Amino acid sequence: MNKFYVLLKQRVITALLAIALLLALPTGWASASEGDVLLEWEQSYWSNVELLHVKPIRDGYAVIGVNKRNYNVYFAKTDSVGTLYWEKSFEVRSDNGKIVSFEKAVSTQDGGYLLGGTFGGVYFNDYYLLKLDENGLIQWSNTFNSGAFGKFSDIRSSKDGGFVFAEFIESTKSIFISNNVGKLSSTGDVILRKSLGAGGREGPHFYINKIHELENGSYIAEGHIEGTVRIWMLDSKGDVVWTNTYSGLTGGEVAANADGGYMIAAANVDDEVVFIKNDANNQEEQRKTLAVRGKVISLETIPDGFLFGTTQGLYKTNSNGDVLWFHVVNNLEQVIVESDGGVLVIAKESLLKFGTSDNHESPSLENLKFDSDEYSVNIGEPLDIAVTYRLGNHFTQVTNISSYSSSDPSIAYVDLEGNIIGLQRGRVTLTVTYDGLEATAIVDVY
Repeated sequence: MNKFYVLLKQRVITALLAIALLLALPTGWASASEGDVLLEWEQSYWSNVELLHVKPIRDGYAVIGVNKRNYNVYFAKTDSVGTLYWEKSFEVRSDNGKIVSFEKAVSTQDGGYLLGGTFGGVYFNDYYLLKLDENGLIQWSNTFNSGAFGKFSDIRSSKDGGFVFAEFIESTKSIFISNNVGKLSSTGDVILRKSLGAGGREGPHFYINKIHELENGSYIAEGHIEGTVRIWMLDSKGDVVWTNTYSGLTGGEVAANADGGYMIAAANVDDEVVFIKNDANNQEEQRKTLAVRGKVISLETIPDGFLFGTTQGLYKTNSNGDVLWFHVVNNLEQVIVESDGGVLVIAKESLLKFGTSDNHESPSLENLKFDSDEYSVNIGEPLDIAVTYRLGNHFTQVTNISSYSSSDPSIAYVDLEGNIIGLQRGRVTLTVTYDGLEATAIVDVY
């Protein structure tokens, strides 16, 4: 394919999208003087795959999802415009042979991923945790008992390398509902579990959506009770310090401030988003109704304002809550802010990337890449690798027709079959060469 034609086509599409968006913006909104929003690309992957998590990696993204038809885990790596380098799918079963269904995924501090799911019985289901390395290989799994029918409402990494979680438990036999929060070790063991309340057939009916760890080691949880937004502040032991209930608001999200306070965004009866800022002493500092509409699904703090993900779409505001831009996104589920100011949006089976005129760059149309930036191998245990050559939107596996060199072949090298061979403990840099292009990766031998 002609490289100039590919580049020209990309620029024309981007310009048309930007013009259409500007014409669609309601009058009276603040001008996006810092840079107009651009939908840089949108990608969908395997049919029936619902995306759970995406993480920016060097020169691309790692994508995790679950196939809603057979519950297989989906793992892929893409380039900087979301086009696949490689993908794989695999089934996970518990020790008793039950298929595990995953609902949550989160990045871990060692570069891997933790997936949380359940597997069922007749009157119960148990929790299942799966740890993957940076290449989607299983490192360990762990299970613990819910005591009834349960599911993870939220899982997030904590500062000490462990995880915090929220869970929803329902007993169909006793019509008993409980919402708990807890702490997991880095190996998935439960080290803290606290109930934030329970209800029966007659109520109260409540649900915890999110839990965040604060800078001082305490926690803040957000949910709803009898249709209204509720906030729980917890100490480092998980004990409730105080609660706030916000009548007339639904579909809320919470974000922590660096000063120990927090912010809430939730919809009122007119489907308008109400923004509330509280200080570290739980005193309300600001309350404002924004020109943002829809049930709030995500609230992200950015240096110059906020990003709101709602059932209407994606909004960016300045620090005063004035809308800078808006983009319709159907089925929005999660918003991820990148270090360069770009924004990733998970919308069911699709992944979208938004940028601004300040950080938008056309990706390289020709490159060479290992399937990972870093590898870990044991002495004497060969590890498969893959090398992909890209020209435009065409990808070719060139693993066995490329040449390799090692910064120290006495520690590790690549054999003729495309395997990394570790000989002694240490770290080396591998270099692959194909058609005048080069790529590098780090190898640690244990």
